[in-house]
Amino acid sequence: MKLKQMVNRVPDRYEFVKWSARRYFHPSYRALEVGANDGTFAIMFKELGYYTHAFDIKDFKLYGKVDRYTVDPKGFEWFVLPHEYELIHIGQVLEHVDNPEDILYNASRFSRGLVIVSVPNFMSRDHLRVYSKTEIIRLVSKFFWVAGCKVIKLPKIKTNFQKLQFIVVAHARPREVL
Repeated sequence: MKLKQMVNRVPDRYEFVKWSARRYFHPSYRALEVGANDGTFAIMFKELGYYTHAFDIKDFKLYGKVDRYTVDPKGFEWFVLPHEYELIHIGQVLEHVDNPEDILYNASRFSRGLVIVSVPNFMSRDHLRVYSKTEIIRLVSKFFWVAGCKVIKLPKIKTNFQKLQFIVVAHARPREVL
């Protein structure tokens, strides 16, 4: 199945990322979770058989649950990774950082496969920005080949505003293109 066809197959973020990781898997592949938080996705990648590296700015005690765990309060923007990854997941990170292009640039340096980026379309107290579907596709396409964008409707809670989540599926560019 083509990468573009993956985008509209599964209804929720966790299941979509899991389905994508499963379809893309090979026993020698490595996965990187940027913004690991409680480890939901990193642990899922590990359970699927990936060598998994989780990265976050806060310590969520994922030691022993994944193959490698890095906590760096300075952030991912300038972090040097030990190797390249066939799967990189950047989930709910870009809306929290001062310069999201730095995150994507660094990820592009260590990517040699599938990249999944997700962001919400609403403001919250710790969000620095809000993305539209067009804006997130444009941003990700500066560093990766974008295959598609899935839109997930979130439950309406205390508001009539429809909250959405955008999941962009992309692929690493050959090194000479960057």
